[in-house]
Amino acid sequence: MENAITEIKEAAIVKTMKISFDFGTAYELSDYKELVQKFEGLDVGMLILNAGIMSRGEWKNIDGNELDRTLHVNAVHPMYLMKTMLPMMLSR
Repeated sequence: MENAITEIKEAAIVKTMKISFDFGTAYELSDYKELVQKFEGLDVGMLILNAGIMSRGEWKNIDGNELDRTLHVNAVHPMYLMKTMLPMMLSR
């Protein structure tokens, strides 16, 4: 990730930043409002969603809670984050 940020900074005249957030603990749309507050006052034109998890072990041994967590982080969080960020991005 750091290399990608450096490459973007060198290739264009844009401000880039990295914000860390534990998507494994954000289960409601309202949980993302805290994250979006970190972007207030910025002109966000591009959002790179770089999070994902996977379960280890045999598929037959993975329980429902782990499947739910994996689905949430890998599929639901990008939709929640985009839904929360969209008004700010469209206003630019």
